[in-house]
Amino acid sequence: MSEMDIDKATTLIPVCTGAKNLSEFINTCDIAVKSVDKNNLPLLIKIINSKLAGNALEATKYRDTEKWEDIKSILKGAFKHRASERTLTIGLNFARMEENESVTSFASRVEELYYNLCTECSKDMSGEESRVYKKQLKNQALIIFGNGLLKHLNLALKARDPKTLETAMQFAKDEEMEHNANLQMEKLTKNIKNQNLNGNNNTSGNNVNQNNNNQNFNREIIEREKTHWRNVLKRIIAAIHYLAKHNEAFRGTSDVIFTKNNGKFLGLIEMIGKFDPVMGEHLNKIKNHDTRVHYLGHD
Repeated sequence: MSEMDIDKATTLIPVCTGAKNLSEFINTCDIAVKSVDKNNLPLLIKIINSKLAGNALEATKYRDTEKWEDIKSILKGAFKHRASERTLTIGLNFARMEENESVTSFASRVEELYYNLCTECSKDMSGEESRVYKKQLKNQALIIFGNGLLKHLNLALKARDPKTLETAMQFAKDEEMEHNANLQMEKLTKNIKNQNLNGNNNTSGNNVNQNNNNQNFNREIIEREKTHWRNVLKRIIAAIHYLAKHNEAFRGTSDVIFTKNNGKFLGLIEMIGKFDPVMGEHLNKIKNHDTRVHYLGHD
C-alpha cells in the first residue's frame, strides 16, 4: 500500500456524528492509519478526534482516545444495535447498585444507559433540541445515580451535593474507597482483639507482662496498617483529583494494573510507584499477591 500524506488523509476522513456515518468513518480511518508515515500517527489521531461531532463526540468524552483502536472500540460499542427507547428508559429509571457491586461498575451501567438513550431519542432532533434534551437527561441521570447508590454512599453524596453526573461519580468512588479502607481497619482490629482474647483464656496470671507486650505489639501493627492505608488512599485520591481537574480520561481498554492500555489513572499510579516508597510497596504487594485489597480495580 502506497504511503498517504497527512493532508490527503485529513481531506479523506469524513465527519462522524454517530451510527449514520460510522461505517464510512471507520473504514476511511483504518485506511489512513495504515497508510500514513508512522511519525505522523500522533497528528493523525488528533485529526481523527477533531472529526468527531454530535453523538460520536458525546460517546468519546472523558474516554481515552489517544489510539485509533481505542477510538474505534468506543464508537462501535456506543452505536451497536440499540434497545428500544422504552426499554432504555425503564433500565435507567430503575438502575440500582447491587450489594456486592462496585461504584465503578454501577457508574458504567448508568453512563451506558444515558449515552444509549441520548443516541436513540435524539437521532431525529435538531441540533438545539438535541442539546436541550441531553442536558435534561443528564440531570435526570445525576438524580438516578445518587438514588441508586447503597445507603451509606447515597447519604455521603447528598452531603457533598455534586452538580454534574461526572462529579457525582467521582465523589462516590472516593467515598467507596474511604469506606472500604475503614472496614478493612475495623476487620484487622477485630481479628487482633480476638487473638488477644484467645491468648488470655489460655494463659495464667504469670503471663500478664507477656500479654501486655503482645497488646502493645498489636497496637503498633494496627497503627502501622492504618498509616499505610491512609498514605495509599491519599495518593490514589490525589491521582484522581489531578485527572479530574485536567478533564483527562481515566480508563483505557484494560482496568488491570501492570497491563497494556490500562489508561491514564493506572498508568499514573504505576509511575508514582517508581519514585514513591509507599506506593512502590503497595504495588509490590499486588504483584506478589500479598494483598487482595488494593482499590486499583474491580477485584
